[in-house]
Amino acid sequence: MTRILYTRSAYRITDYHQADFHSHQSNAYKKRKSLNRTSWSQLLVIEKAYI
Repeated sequence: MTRILYTRSAYRITDYHQADFHSHQSNAYKKRKSLNRTSWSQLLVIEKAYI
């Protein structure tokens, strides 16, 4: 179950990065940088909320 959450988180981050890449906005870049500082444990908690 943990591995599934980890995979789902990885895909979610990938989509997030692609959205920022196409937007070309400084705000999106700042949000992406802050997301990179987010720990995997916090991302897993976020994923549990979606399931």
